[in-house]
Parts: sequence; structure tokens; C-alpha cells
Amino acid sequence: ILKEEKLRDAVVGEIESTDSELLDFVEERRNQYEQQIVGPYIPTDEEIEEYFNEHQDEYGGDRIEARHIFIRVPQDISDDEVQTYSNKIERIEDSLEAGADFAELALSNSDDVLVTSNEGNLGFFRHGQSRYDSASDTSFSDAVFALAVGEHDIVRSPQGFHLVEVTDRQAISYEDVRQEVESDLTEEVINERFDEWLEAARAEGTFPQTEEINARHILFRVEPDAPEETVQSVSSRVDR
Repeated sequence: ILKEEKLRDAVVGEIESTDSELLDFVEERRNQYEQQIVGPYIPTDEEIEEYFNEHQDEYGGDRIEARHIFIRVPQDISDDEVQTYSNKIERIEDSLEAGADFAELALSNSDDVLVTSNEGNLGFFRHGQSRYDSASDTSFSDAVFALAVGEHDIVRSPQGFHLVEVTDRQAISYEDVRQEVESDLTEEVINERFDEWLEAARAEGTFPQTEEINARHILFRVEPDAPEETVQSVSSRVDR
């Protein structure tokens, strides 16, 4: 078992190249030690905008606003049982097309309790980033983004059936995603620096030198508009 003091000494000093166990320990807890080892990284405005321009496929395009009526379909049921839920969402769509109010239909039929009181509104989202998408399945976004503003359709997701209506579509601007871009860039750079450090540490057995200090102080408060004699009086007290 690694002793706490051994780890603390290693992070601010040097280790032997044979101490691979300690390197493994740090790597497994990289989120805890990244900043301490490779230091903070604060990207400039120019770096953030350049990163955005280089990753237009990830941040560009449109975002849409949509609302839906959701009918949850249980897992591991037969096709006949699934058809029952499909028939239900189709009847709701028939009611909508006959003139029923979408918000009232959502309130009385939707299984999505998070948005039923908000007229079924899902808000704005980018492709693949709705609550019904995942990294491995973006079928919900695929279907919804194919709709024009004002159009509706029944969409199947892994969770169930949705009657979705697109209410707005907007082009994504740099300012819309700037905070997200900055976060992604910072994480990427810190990860790259840590990986480079880890590779060098495994080859050389040397942690970068860092320093930590403890400090304490006594505060003599002086108002910004204090007269000169007051400032001089406080200054003389500090010098004592």
C-alpha cells in the first residue's frame, strides 16, 4: 500500500524510474492530480475561437426547439404489445390533426413528467444531445432534425414513442457554444499535457518540480478614499 507521505513527496519531487506502482496510482486518479502535476491551463480568446473553427462539425449546424408527447414502451415485451403503444400514439396524432391543442394532449397523455406542465417543450438542443439520445443511438435526433419548423411526426426511440413537433430552428453561433468550447479545449489540453508528462515520467522517473506554500496575513483595512494621514498611520503600524 502506498503511504500518503510517499505520494506527496513524489508529486513535488522525484521518484525512482522503477517506481511504476506510484505512476499507476497517479494515472488511475488523474482527475485528482492533473492540475497539480501539469498546472492549470486557461485558454485565450483566440485559442478558443480557433478551436471552434477547427471543430465546426461538432459545434456548427443548427439547434432546434421541439415539443413532444411521449408514450413509454416497457422493455422486453412482444411485438403485439408494442403495437398497442404504437396505436395509442397514432390516436393522439389523429386528435392533434383534428384540431386538438398540443399542450392539452401532452398534459393528459404524455409519460414525460418533466415537460408535461410546460406544454411538452423539450427546449433547444443540438443533434445528438437531447435527453432521448445517447452516444450509441441518436435515432431521436435523426428523425426530429429531418422535420421542418411546424411539422410533426411520430418518432421511435429506445424509450418509447414520441409525437414530436418542431417549433423553432436556429443556426448555432460561436457565442452560443463558447463556454462549451472553452471547457472542451481546456480538458483536451490538460489531458494531452498529462499524457506527455506520464510518458516522460515512465521513461525518466522524474516528476516535474512544483512548489506549494502556506501563508497567513493580518489585514489592515483602508478605505479607497481614506485621507493620506490615515494611510500613513496604517503603513507605520504594518512596519512595526
